Amino acid sequence: MTEEKRTLTLPIEGMTCASCVAHVQQGLKEVEGVLDASVNLATEQ
Repeated sequence: MTEEKRTLTLPIEGMTCASCVAHVQQGLKEVEGVLDASVNLATEQ
């Protein structure tokens, strides 16, 4: 059985600093099924 991997780009509003990025990124990584998460402050994604 092969696993299907997908990449999602989500808008994230309200981030103002690197700490916000770290919190959002860590929260996403704790979601079941999420293998990796990368958050960008400049693009709010």
